[in-house]
Amino acid sequence: MHVCALCDPGSLVRTVGGGPGAPALRFPEVLEGPKGRAQGGAAVAALGCVAQRNSAAPGAPLRRITGRLQRPVPLNAPLDASVAWDGGNGSVQILDGEVPAVTGTVETGEPLTVQGLPERLRQAVARMAAVSGAECQGKSIADEDPDPNWVEPTCYGCSRPRDLGGLFLPGWRVAPDVIASPFVAEASHRDAEGHLAWPIAVAATDCSTGICFSADRDFQKRLSAEDKAYITGSLDYYLLRPAPLDGRAYRVLGTPDGIEGRKMFGAAGLFDEAGTPYVVCEGTWLVIPMPDEWKKSSQPASKS
Repeated sequence: MHVCALCDPGSLVRTVGGGPGAPALRFPEVLEGPKGRAQGGAAVAALGCVAQRNSAAPGAPLRRITGRLQRPVPLNAPLDASVAWDGGNGSVQILDGEVPAVTGTVETGEPLTVQGLPERLRQAVARMAAVSGAECQGKSIADEDPDPNWVEPTCYGCSRPRDLGGLFLPGWRVAPDVIASPFVAEASHRDAEGHLAWPIAVAATDCSTGICFSADRDFQKRLSAEDKAYITGSLDYYLLRPAPLDGRAYRVLGTPDGIEGRKMFGAAGLFDEAGTPYVVCEGTWLVIPMPDEWKKSSQPASKS
């Protein structure tokens, strides 16, 4: 029987319940991203949990999860889900009423190697691995500007303090085009095999696919001057290997991977200090006109 951090009854981040064939979800407040919404990485991780709980082979390891955020995912609200399997691949969606909020796919099987990743992502992994042992010193990107507009103070991944249940991965510049944050594993992050629970690793690598664009000090200023913001469009995860919680130090790194029109592509990953990647992600962010409701407060322009 499948059990992970998102469906374990004793987990702080438990989200997924329901019986076989009738999945039910409710995202807890600790998994907040933008105000009142679930964090994008946690929402995509839930696709993987739903798929495994409703699989004929629930022990089959996940090697890839992709998710598209169709609409904001509410907190503390009952949600439904559906999954359809075709061999080792599944199509999954989370439903807010009858409307899809998150749609995506999962793949099971032997994990891919870095050499099996798409070329653009493989190059991004190499850039991040080269500086995975760099020290995160001085001010984080959030603290470099007295009025940052990219970080949401409530976000589980990048800004919620660890003593409030968050991962706190705000990003420090460790190269001109790479950011990094130390990942501090808590006891609640451990799975039954003594590894970092994969849903936690997935959630951890969401935000840095967008924050990495702020490694360019002028980037956010240009967006603000144009009265624009950016939101998460999709996240594509590769689970390369389990991450043992045996005392080794981990970091989450991120790097910009190109801009095409209004689409921004960023890559992020969980690495050890030797440069070994464990989970990598490519995020697609969409540049949009600044919503009026975001202008009325000091809330930031980046919404995951």
